[in-house]
Amino acid sequence: MRRLKLTIILICLSLAANLAIISACSPPAGKPPGTLPASAPGVPQFRIEVLTVTPGSVMLNQPVTVTAIVRNTGSASGIYTGNLLINGRQADSRTINVSAGSSRLLEFTPAMSSVGDTDIAVGEKHATVRVQQVLTTRTLQIDNGIVDGFDPIIGSTGSPYAVMGTLDCHMVRFTSPPEGFEITGASIYGYLKDSDYDYDHDPAFGGPGLWVYGTGIAILETVNKNFNVNIYDAKGRLLFSREYPKEKFLPFPAWVNIDIPSIPVSGEFFIELQTNNPPRLFSWGAFDRDCWNRIVKHSWYYQVWVGYENAVDVRSSVSQKGIILPERWLTYNWLMRVQGL
Repeated sequence: MRRLKLTIILICLSLAANLAIISACSPPAGKPPGTLPASAPGVPQFRIEVLTVTPGSVMLNQPVTVTAIVRNTGSASGIYTGNLLINGRQADSRTINVSAGSSRLLEFTPAMSSVGDTDIAVGEKHATVRVQQVLTTRTLQIDNGIVDGFDPIIGSTGSPYAVMGTLDCHMVRFTSPPEGFEITGASIYGYLKDSDYDYDHDPAFGGPGLWVYGTGIAILETVNKNFNVNIYDAKGRLLFSREYPKEKFLPFPAWVNIDIPSIPVSGEFFIELQTNNPPRLFSWGAFDRDCWNRIVKHSWYYQVWVGYENAVDVRSSVSQKGIILPERWLTYNWLMRVQGL
């Protein structure tokens, strides 16, 4: 009897131990068998791959576009906070969400508030933008805007084969500001005098064999339809020379603007207008005669007439290739001005 009881007790203890082992090995409620415990969460890792600034050069207080490519090389998504530094100081801050293994653009549009080469930084990347001072175009002039007359400063001729462009030029002496000056243009007040008068068919004076010094005679006699603008420094050295079409001038008086590439000057400098005007034919009574002694009604063709203003402080002259002609002293100033920075 006693042995039976002992056997029953041993069987019960064995069953209880087996149940404990099964309970310990069973998964938690609601989870399928074989599920492993969760691993540690992933971590995002960010880096700036590319930093660009456009444009690379701006005027003061103008904005630029700063673009950074942010890449997440980590194993989890994350929020990146990008700080924009301008010359080492924080100017702006933006946040973006970047998925693991992907890239996104981060953009800023700051206004440049200091002159010079400016350092732009986002993260570990840097770029440079050049900021320039805003320059205002200035005009140098010796006149008061009063028109007292016009002068083509050309001589007369009655000699055969002397119909050619005169070398006499209109020249004005200017003084640059103390800090220097950069010429970007010039203005000339004048007009183009052109004659298309056909004397051959004038009912009162015309007749066979008579010519007019205009488009008809220009077929035989070459006429220069261009003018030149020359710039000299105080020592007479040529700084600039370019040819322009006379069609820039209108058939009536008006200011004509001439584009000039940036020419730096300091102290005194000279602007010379070479009109290449054909000489005036010598007069005979109420008419003119050409170099073959033919009577003509009009003797002007493709001639630029430049306005002038009577002056006490005369800074204008008649010149040839930058040299003032001493026998052609003036009592007025040419209406010529200079624009620049």
